[in-house]
Amino acid sequence: MSNPSTFVLVFYGLPFALVIITVVWRIRFNFKEKRFMQAAAAALGFTYEQALMASPTLGNFFLHGGSFLNVISGERNSIPTRAFDYRFTVGSGKNRHTEYYTIFETTYPYALPHIILKPRTFIDIEIAPFGTHLEPLKLEGDFSKYFDLFAEKNLEVDIYEIFTPDIMTDFIDKIKGLHFETFGQHLYLIKKGWVSRQNDFNQLMDATDFISTSLLPHFKETSADTATMETLDKNPTALTS
Repeated sequence: MSNPSTFVLVFYGLPFALVIITVVWRIRFNFKEKRFMQAAAAALGFTYEQALMASPTLGNFFLHGGSFLNVISGERNSIPTRAFDYRFTVGSGKNRHTEYYTIFETTYPYALPHIILKPRTFIDIEIAPFGTHLEPLKLEGDFSKYFDLFAEKNLEVDIYEIFTPDIMTDFIDKIKGLHFETFGQHLYLIKKGWVSRQNDFNQLMDATDFISTSLLPHFKETSADTATMETLDKNPTALTS
């Protein structure tokens, strides 16, 4: 016959032990991530901040609120660059859980069209309120097996011209598994999970370099063309006066 006191101890002690284990694991996880980002900042000549007090911008992916931690900032190739960890909670009750992402942000001296490229492996993002001017686009081949694409409604022709078969193949190879968004003057590459390995961090840097050389020149031209058309709409003689 079992001892009632033993049963009570196990019944109440096991959940408490699980809580302690979870807390210890989170402390070690956070400490490891902090040390990694500090080392990355030192290697790149960047500065380190423990947290941001507010959302870095109004990009669509940041609608969840949450915390921005382990922020490193500096310049790469003369481009202002920032990397940070993003944590937010979704769901309720038994479905409530925390999502973790690492984000690589670059800022350019010109406006970029609003484009979202979401990998199928990511949480479903809310394409609103900043996405009310976006529409889903489907590209040819296997591209749609890996990504959902959203772009401004007046960019459909440009998108089809920019995303050539070679570019799509390179995207699947280099960007697969990363969430991509351009918003305002910012490019965001977002990796699911907090990055604590150099190979994963390098993937974010290499993907940023790839997009900067292969796509952003086209986006810059597209933004310039859009600005010109808006000017002509307001003043048809603007370019001849």
